[in-house]
Parts: sequence; C-alpha cells; structure tokens
Amino acid sequence: MKNEVLFRRLKKSVSTERRIGVSILDLLFEVEKRRVYSELKYDGLYPYCVPELGFTDAQAFQRIQAMRALKEVPEVKRLVEAGTLSVSAVAKVQIHFRKEAKSGKKSSTFEKRDLFLAMENLSSRAVDARLAEAKGEKPKLKLFIEMDEELVETWEKVKNLSAHRTNADPAAILKLLGNEWISRNDPAREMAEKKLFSPTPKDDSAENSAAKEKGGREPALAPVRRATQWT
Repeated sequence: MKNEVLFRRLKKSVSTERRIGVSILDLLFEVEKRRVYSELKYDGLYPYCVPELGFTDAQAFQRIQAMRALKEVPEVKRLVEAGTLSVSAVAKVQIHFRKEAKSGKKSSTFEKRDLFLAMENLSSRAVDARLAEAKGEKPKLKLFIEMDEELVETWEKVKNLSAHRTNADPAAILKLLGNEWISRNDPAREMAEKKLFSPTPKDDSAENSAAKEKGGREPALAPVRRATQWT
C-alpha cells in the first residue's frame, strides 16, 4: 500500500468515525425521547447505556451530555462532524450550562451557541481554561492517579475522617493533606516559626543606665570565664 493511499484511507476512516459518533448521539436521543429503555427494565438512559452498550460510567455520562447539547444547539452537530469540536468538549460545555442552571442562572440559546462556537479547535486544557474564565474562576488542572488496593483503602479512610472539613471533595482533601504535610516538613516554615517564637535578646543598656544614675558609676562586669579545651 502506497503512503498516499494509507493517508487517504486513514482520513476517510476518521471522518466515518465522526459521523458514526454523531449518529450514536442521535440514536441516544431517540431512545431517551421514546423511553424505550423501560422495555428492558431500566429506569433511565444512563443505567441503560452502561450494561447494554458497554460504555464506562464516564463514557455514558459524556455522550448523554453531548447528545442533549446537540438537541439544544443544532449548530454544534456540524462542528462535531467536521472534527473542529470534540464530543468531550461539547460535554464539558453542556455540564457548565447544567451547573449554571442549577444555581439559578439560565443561559439563552444564543449564549450557549456562542460559547460552543468559541471552543472550536481548542485543546482539552484550553476548553477548561475558557470555561473557568466564563465562570470568573482561575483555570484548574485535572489530576489522574492510579491507585492500588492499599492506596484506595487509605484514601477512603482519609475521605471519611476528613468529611466534616472537606465535604469529601477530592480537591479539598488533597489540599488539606498537602498543607498539613508542609506544616510538618517544610524547612522554611520551621525556620520561620523558630524565629517567631525564639526569645528576644535581653537589652541591658537600660538597666545599666539606671544603675549608673543611681549609684554614680557603671555596674561592675562579671568576670569572664574561659573554657579550656583538653586534647
């Protein structure tokens, strides 16, 4: 196979994949609209997607959010098909609007469309930064950690013990652990605390002046004793 043919087939396959991805979102919409998942004894689209379609929890949630975005703002479909806007980016923006609606702030269709269009050709990190900017927040980074069984057990214990201070929020838990570790191990902080709580050197000048005024002469200095080092 020549390189030109390979490139052409790969591009065609990617384009087909995008169309299939959009088709899946359209079909998910029909399933939700007709509530046909109830025929299989599921009480919603999400619990249907995981076992029946083999999606992970994250994949199911992401696709459902993207599907709803396509129906609310039809222009988004064209961008996804063209590859200038990813399904994950669409889902992030939709989740952003969903949270705003829960807090009592509703965005118009035009406002939603403008924000979706602003995400064209942006990386995942750039999308996160733009959404943070839209909320008036500083951009946040996501941290993914692989945990073995022991670490999971430790994490769950920390989460339960700190729930009254962190509301079991992972970011708040990490911040709490980090601050407490630094307070115990940071040399700079330890030096600052020593300097803060060390006794202030005694100033004898005032006492000497008072004694001189009272007795007419300076107090005698204590004899200096020199230590001898034996070798």
